[in-house]
Amino acid sequence: RLAKEGLESRLMPGIPSFKELF
Repeated sequence: RLAKEGLESRLMPGIPSFKELF
């Protein structure tokens, strides 16, 4: 889970929507 969040954050650090949606 941490790895996925880190990858998403690095790919789009300007769109923290994944963390809010999930």
